[in-house]
Amino acid sequence: MRNLFFLFLFIMLASNVYAQPQITETTIIRQVYVNNLDKKEENIAGSKYFDDAFSSAKVNGGTGDFDIRYNAFLDIMEYKSEKGLVELLKENNTSFKFSNGDVYELFNYSLKGTPVSRYQQVLVDTNGVKISLFKSIKFNKAQPAASSYQTDVPANYKALKDQLFITFGGNTVPFDGKQKSLEEVFPAKADVIKKFYKEHKVKDTDLTKLTDLFATF
Repeated sequence: MRNLFFLFLFIMLASNVYAQPQITETTIIRQVYVNNLDKKEENIAGSKYFDDAFSSAKVNGGTGDFDIRYNAFLDIMEYKSEKGLVELLKENNTSFKFSNGDVYELFNYSLKGTPVSRYQQVLVDTNGVKISLFKSIKFNKAQPAASSYQTDVPANYKALKDQLFITFGGNTVPFDGKQKSLEEVFPAKADVIKKFYKEHKVKDTDLTKLTDLFATF
């Protein structure tokens, strides 16, 4: 009975199907458009997903299991309901824990002066410090051949370079795994960080060793 309650609450808050205050006719139309666009995906090379399959996940720390997948092109989570594909509202769905252990959370921060709100995979979560990965896909329009010596380039989806971030004290900033960038985030721990990197011979983005380091903070 408890799981049924969470399922009902989850769908009512998150679905683009039910008419909540956040839902407008425009978003409903857009949902139909997205579904129709999916039928033409065979004309586009590549995929807007790193994994096309839906996987069981718990949402917002709840106990219910839902079929979810990440759309890396639109940066949204999709839910496979009995009525079809549903795009979940970001503001109501901030945490996803998949059955394979992957965890995605919604991060809000400023990037080069521009506010962003996007899903990132949490790789490390220790002692108030998080390291997360943003993976995205872009769409490239078809390019006709410029001459008879060239060939047409079909429309395609292409993965962009992964971006690593570190979060502490409510602030999220880019992170390359290097000692210097870590010292900039934790200036008061500079001596500890320097000593740890030297003694443990930490290489860039060695998440196991960084987890051990954060545990000492």
